[in-house]
Amino acid sequence: MRVFAEDDKIGLVGCDLNPLADKDFNPHGAIVKGSIEQFKKVLRQNRPLRFNVLEEGILSGSGLFVKREVFEKAGLFDPVYFLYDEELDFETRARRAGFKLVQTNISNFHQGSGITENKAWKRKASYLQIRNNIRCSIKNFGVIRTARLALSVINNALNPFKKVDRSLNYFDRLRYSDNVLLNVPIVLKALLWNLVFLPSTLAAKNRDRKIIEIGSRKKRVLCISHSAYDPLNRILFIELAKFPDWDVSVIVPTRWHTASAEKTEEINLRERNEAKMVLGNTVFTNHMHLHFYSKPFLLNITHSKPDIIFLQEEPGSMVALQAFVVSLLSGAKLVFHTNENLVEKRRWLIFRLIERLVFSRASSAFILNTECEKILRKKGFIKKASLLYLGIDNSLYSKKRSPDFKKSLGLRHFTIGFGGRLTKEKGLLTLVDAASTLDFEFNILVVGKGPFEKDFLDYAEKKKIRDRIVVTNASLEEVSKYLNCMDVVVLPSESTSVWKEQFGRILLGGMAVEVPVIGSSSGAIPEIIGDAGLVFKEGKPSDLARKLTAIKNDQKLAASLVARGKERLKKEFLWPGIALKLKNELTEVLIEPE
Repeated sequence: MRVFAEDDKIGLVGCDLNPLADKDFNPHGAIVKGSIEQFKKVLRQNRPLRFNVLEEGILSGSGLFVKREVFEKAGLFDPVYFLYDEELDFETRARRAGFKLVQTNISNFHQGSGITENKAWKRKASYLQIRNNIRCSIKNFGVIRTARLALSVINNALNPFKKVDRSLNYFDRLRYSDNVLLNVPIVLKALLWNLVFLPSTLAAKNRDRKIIEIGSRKKRVLCISHSAYDPLNRILFIELAKFPDWDVSVIVPTRWHTASAEKTEEINLRERNEAKMVLGNTVFTNHMHLHFYSKPFLLNITHSKPDIIFLQEEPGSMVALQAFVVSLLSGAKLVFHTNENLVEKRRWLIFRLIERLVFSRASSAFILNTECEKILRKKGFIKKASLLYLGIDNSLYSKKRSPDFKKSLGLRHFTIGFGGRLTKEKGLLTLVDAASTLDFEFNILVVGKGPFEKDFLDYAEKKKIRDRIVVTNASLEEVSKYLNCMDVVVLPSESTSVWKEQFGRILLGGMAVEVPVIGSSSGAIPEIIGDAGLVFKEGKPSDLARKLTAIKNDQKLAASLVARGKERLKKEFLWPGIALKLKNELTEVLIEPE
């Protein structure tokens, strides 16, 4: 058990995990407000079974359960920390809350008998307790002393009646012995886990020294991102590297197929003194979950000794496994960024195992939208998850209307715009259905390319509006020019069983050029739009038609949406602000102990 204290507050922090949170309160596994004396007084007044105070602040007992309301009435209970978490690191939680370690007594690896009658929960709680105790013992007492301690525990387990209280009746002694015997495989499993993660534990032991060292030099962050092959996604790292105390390296594949990038080699970030672009050969290129970097490249990165790794890949992927290994070997902390907002029903076992490894190693996570956090929690990730949106480059997008250019495209009426990859799930058929019912003159401008283009135009021909549609493709620098030809930007995405909209970057482009935006209710679209646009029910052409008519006929509404869009863009979606948030979050991860 570890006892933390600060001023008139104490944190009684142990490894007992109580899954019966709604019934009993187990003070071993919680942070409690108030002084040590107040806490002991409450316990004495409500004496639990076989409770002893061995030393100042060190509590020990079997069956140490007191009703939660007792502590609530005494004003000592802090519900924020009363949680059952698979990977809960009590020591880290206490330190985050401002407590300092004042006493340590880790001499017992076995689990008490009274946590729960559910055997599965008991085994899980026992394993997590023993595993965390061993890790903490290594950090405080070293490997040799911990090994001796573990051997003595196993010896005691093999002699179950050796240290059993003779005053207990036969059945209590037998139950206690069964629990100790049960812990033999659990102790071995916990020892194996700590053996695998020994480099990480030893690195954590010297974390305070490393924090001082980092404070005297630039912080080294290694970013791994296949999406950084696209110039649009590279801007985040360019902005992060502008902070003078950060040394940023970005690993990207030598080749990758994207909509707006052909050759990464064309942009050399080293020359701009902002970030180092590190090109690596990949196996299974263009496969998001399968791709990984070649072995020599991986070893080279390991020797670079980063302080923290920012993995902009899904945690259940082969490249995530590589990041996990690099983090383990180099002692660097690991954070990841996930875009997944839908649970994959059929995932390979290897990816699920990799995901659990990354979850156990990661200090925190970044999410592209709030739905991503729900998916993470369902998968068992219990650590901090912070929003990190995509951004937009203000230098590329601005309000510059060009009536002549608009006319040259054949756009002479109210123009409904769409931008992005032309696929069925983008809702292009819904857009055609809605437009075919409008009672005013209009044009549709589609900027993008994709496999669904022919089907889209054939359907428009069937609905007799093909002559009102202009389809074109544009380079990154030209997108703003086409957006300025639009009177409204529409993103009519439709969710499927395997996909729903994760962001909707074209909406940001519309806000940036001061055009009102409309989006469907698919995925993250309502979250991105906020109060700066209109949302229609996905797959409902009649609802979309009403929204288009409202913007066409109500100039006051359109102006209001444009104003709110400018404000929302400035507040949430500019790259410098997003980079600052990333920097602050990474700094917090670096300075907190493991």
